[in-house]
Amino acid sequence: MWVSEWEREYPVARYDEKYYNLLIQKAGSLSSDDFIVMGRWKDDAWTEGRWKPNVAMVAFPAWVAASTELPGITLDRSTLENFLTNWANRLYPDTSARSADKMKRFGLSRATTLAHFISIGKFPICDSRVRRAIKRLCSARARDEVSWYLRLYVPTFEELERVCGASVRRLDKALFAYGRPD
Repeated sequence: MWVSEWEREYPVARYDEKYYNLLIQKAGSLSSDDFIVMGRWKDDAWTEGRWKPNVAMVAFPAWVAASTELPGITLDRSTLENFLTNWANRLYPDTSARSADKMKRFGLSRATTLAHFISIGKFPICDSRVRRAIKRLCSARARDEVSWYLRLYVPTFEELERVCGASVRRLDKALFAYGRPD
């Protein structure tokens, strides 16, 4: 019941078409162009004014790197930790005028997005909204760390999936909506 209630709050029109194209139609056969679409989807950068190197909230240079490095790779549980650690900690230049720090971290949210699409949805995306939802549900601190994602979030997600009888995508939508800022 909880999943159904919160899944309805998910902004379908804003996210689903590109999501399903990347996950279902591509089924793991992601091209260089697909990683660019993934970056635009994740960073909500659909206009040309937002999708360029000097926009502070967009990891444009890192997504371009992913588009050249990642087509054709596969992920499983044995390679996931190294993959997430590498990509979450990857630095990219921030040339925006407002930034005092000239390097930014790609981060866990974007790294788990890569893992999610590369694995055809096997590994859940974990962003700030999902961490907020887990904190609300479990009354525990949700860390922005690869170790927390692997040792606490993934097992919690799998348990919620089992208990709620929901698909990965339905649960993902419910957590995203439930974790919206107050």
